Amino acid sequence: MMIIGAMPASAVPAGTIGAFPTWTTSGSANAFTGTATFTSPSDADATVSTDSVSVTTPSGESAYLGANTAFGQEFGSTRKQPYLTLRPRSGSPAPTPPSTSTPTPSTTTVTFDSAPVAGWGFAVGDIDADWVFIQPLDASGNALPASELGEQGVGNYCDNASPKPSVCSTATAPFDVPNWVPGPGSQTVTYGTTSITYTPGTVYGNIKDTAGAYAWFMPTTAVRGIRLLYGALSGSPNYQLWLAQPAPTATITGQVALGGADASQPVPPGTSVELQSSDGTPVMAIDDSPVTVPVQPDGTYSIVTEQRDEYQLAVLPPAGFDPPPPIVVPALAANVTAPEIVVVPSSPGTSPSTPPSSPAAPSDVLADSGSSVVGTAWTAAAMLAAGALLVVAGLARRGPRSLRQSPDSRSSSSR
Repeated sequence: MMIIGAMPASAVPAGTIGAFPTWTTSGSANAFTGTATFTSPSDADATVSTDSVSVTTPSGESAYLGANTAFGQEFGSTRKQPYLTLRPRSGSPAPTPPSTSTPTPSTTTVTFDSAPVAGWGFAVGDIDADWVFIQPLDASGNALPASELGEQGVGNYCDNASPKPSVCSTATAPFDVPNWVPGPGSQTVTYGTTSITYTPGTVYGNIKDTAGAYAWFMPTTAVRGIRLLYGALSGSPNYQLWLAQPAPTATITGQVALGGADASQPVPPGTSVELQSSDGTPVMAIDDSPVTVPVQPDGTYSIVTEQRDEYQLAVLPPAGFDPPPPIVVPALAANVTAPEIVVVPSSPGTSPSTPPSSPAAPSDVLADSGSSVVGTAWTAAAMLAAGALLVVAGLARRGPRSLRQSPDSRSSSSR
C-alpha cells in the first residue's frame, strides 16, 4: 500500500505523516500546566502553562479540522485527535461592543522540550467573538518577529466534506472566516463606537457567534515555542489549539503461511492483519474501526504507519482456522520486515474462529490521510488588551488518553 499517491504536493515530505499529541493538564483557574506528548520518538514533546480561567482537552470527535481543510491536507484530519480549549483569564462576559474592563486576557505559553521536527504546525480555532495575539519564541524564550510564525491562511472547518463536525450542524455558507494581521503595519477595526488596533501576529474575529473559524501556521526552524495572548470581544468565548508534527513512516511487510498438512496451500481468502499498539489494543482508523489490511493470495501484506518503538500484528483468519498469537514488531525504521506468521486449520471438535469483518480497501483506509512580535509587539498587544502519522494516515494517531479529557466544547456568548 502506498500513501504517497494520496498526499498533496504541498504536504510534508515523502516518508512522513502528520502526528498529533495527547494532552495532560493539571492545576486550577489561572494556574494550569500541562504536556503535549507525541507517540513518535522522533517528535519533540511540549510543556504548557496558562493563566486561563479554565482548560479542557476535548476528544476531537465533534470539532476537528477535516482532511479537506488546508491544515488537514498538510497533516491529516484531526478528527478523534485531542486538543486544548482555553479561555480568558477572567470569566466575566464581555459586552458588545468590546469592553476595556472585562474579561482580562489570558496568556498561554507552549514550549518544546527540544527542537521540533522541521515542518511542524499548529492551528487556532473558533476565533469569532475574540482575538488571539501569537508571539513566536526562540530557544531562550525571546520574542521573534511575527513573520517567523509562517502563517498559512485562514478558513472555516465547517466548510468540510463528509463527515462534517457536529459543532457545525447549524453553520451555513458563507462560513465565517477570521482575520490575520501580517504586518508590518497594524490594523484598526471599529466595532460600533469602539475601535481596536491589532498588532502584527494577531488573529481576530468578526464579533459574532459562529463555528469553525480557524487560522493555521508552520513556523520557521528558529521557533521553539509560542505565547498566546487571548481576549474576548463579546460574550464568554474560548478558543481551540491543535499541534502537529511530521513523523517518519514505517512500512511493515510480512508473510502469512499455512501450517500443518496444508502448508503447500495458499492462505485462505479473507485473511487479514490487524495493526495493534504495543499493549495489544487496536490502532483505530479515522472512522473509529480497527486498522486492518488484507493478506494477498501469496501470503504477503504491507502496512504503512508512523514509526513507534513497537507494534503488535494480529492475523485474523476466516472460519475454520485458528488465529495465532499476535507478534511484536519494532518499528523505528523506514522499512520493517515482520517474522512469518503461521495459521493452521482448527482442530476437529473445536469452534472455528469468528470470521473477521471485511478489511477496508487501501483507498478507504487512506481517505482521510494527510501527507506528509518582537518585544515591542508584545507591549503593543498588552496595550490592545487594555483597549479592549499507516497504512494509514487515516489512523487515529493517539497514545494514552488525556487525564482531563472532556466532551468537545466551543466558544459562545450563549453556549
